[in-house]
Amino acid sequence: MIRRCTNCAKLLAPFTVTCSSCQSDILEWVPSSGEGSIVSWKVLHRASNGHCGKWELSIITIVELDDGPWVYTTIKGDAPPPSNQPVRVRFESEPTNDRFPVFTIHTANGRHADRRPSPEHRLASDPACTQSRTHMKTDTAYGSAWIRSSLNQCDFLEAAKSVDADARSVIEFAIRCAPFGGASADELLVAFGVTRWRFVKMIGEALRPRAGDSRTARALKCNLLDALTWGWRVYPDSSASHARV
Repeated sequence: MIRRCTNCAKLLAPFTVTCSSCQSDILEWVPSSGEGSIVSWKVLHRASNGHCGKWELSIITIVELDDGPWVYTTIKGDAPPPSNQPVRVRFESEPTNDRFPVFTIHTANGRHADRRPSPEHRLASDPACTQSRTHMKTDTAYGSAWIRSSLNQCDFLEAAKSVDADARSVIEFAIRCAPFGGASADELLVAFGVTRWRFVKMIGEALRPRAGDSRTARALKCNLLDALTWGWRVYPDSSASHARV
């Protein structure tokens, strides 16, 4: 069960007491789909209940529910495997003494793959995005000149208040790693505490057009997103580009 604001209908995490959108404190309980994707996880060692001197592993995760809210959970079984794709999980309803709800990892050969449009796909439909991905794939050279040019574009977007400091740090990191096919899962866990899949979403969110953006800013964001999409190898080939939605 998760919370829903009766004023604006925003869905919220179970322990929320005030709506983050309208600040209303009138919330109701509604059922969740019980499915989502792992954003970040960490293995903890804790004393075993009833076994003096023994320790057991506990995998604490942040899960982005398909309904929208992020929740703290425990993963039942082994740690999530390294993956460039969303690691899908499902709520486990069996009784537990754990303080967090328990989820299990999906293993059914992609049957539960995330079919929601990712931020980069949603942005691709924006009218300002006129440069084809095929062109970006074949013609973009991710050398030092491209890095300098892209960082200069970041400077322009920040000066125009089209991106904030947090978005700038994500974009800049993505730019510097693009020539190498992006960063590894370990590097992203250390630098941002997230999975590679989640960081790719963060790039799209950082470059999402804002209501006050000028036409130039929107075009720069779209071009940067195209270049970073290919640089981070989100679309390894044109035939698979839409299969990864």
